[in-house]
Amino acid sequence: MAAYPALYELTSKISSRNLDRVRKLKSAMTRLTARVQKVC
Repeated sequence: MAAYPALYELTSKISSRNLDRVRKLKSAMTRLTARVQKVC
């Protein structure tokens, strides 16, 4: 849910702050995916 507003904001205004926010969200999602795959 948090990714959609971050991506929308990035598309409306590209800035280092928005890029950093999207990068952090992607990292968190990647970690979560890895944890889920370990369980399965």
